[in-house]
Amino acid sequence: MISQSKIEDKRERILRAARRLFVKQGFHSTPTSAIAKEASVANGTLFHYFKTKEELINTLYKETKKSFFTIATAGVKNEKTIKRKVRLLWYNTVKWALNRPQDFLFIQQFSNSPFLSQLTQEEISEHIGFYYGLIDQGKEEGTLKDIPTELMYQLITFQIYGVINYLFQHPEFQNNATYLSMAFEFYWESIMKK
Repeated sequence: MISQSKIEDKRERILRAARRLFVKQGFHSTPTSAIAKEASVANGTLFHYFKTKEELINTLYKETKKSFFTIATAGVKNEKTIKRKVRLLWYNTVKWALNRPQDFLFIQQFSNSPFLSQLTQEEISEHIGFYYGLIDQGKEEGTLKDIPTELMYQLITFQIYGVINYLFQHPEFQNNATYLSMAFEFYWESIMKK
């Protein structure tokens, strides 16, 4: 009988291999046979865990997004002001992306793919509610600009993705506290009500 840890190990190897190959080659240029080979499992074993390539992609996205959300929001509820909450969320997000570049690149890739539309709205909005709530709280308090919540969420998401991509291209700034503080302040000023 195969132990639970061996089952989980194979599944995790498949997910890690898929992430690496999807980021490197793209979804359509990565056959399941290449994923199985990279994970050192039989092709049939891959299909034992994931019935289709789409299921594998969606599972990888959901698990990566869940892990990201846990790390990005750690401690945010304990902060007293909207600015401190947003700052911690911003720094947690940047730190997560710099420590897990494959995960970040995969989420970006998935967000711009046709697979995004295959997830149910409920699965996608599960974590967005936290961000929308924070934005709405900031608007109600008069701290954040009064623009539509969904628009603000999109703007701040792409702005932080821009900062992260810049830091990937300029690693000399990744641990520069002054530079990161300057980047956050620019971010904050773009959403704060003056």
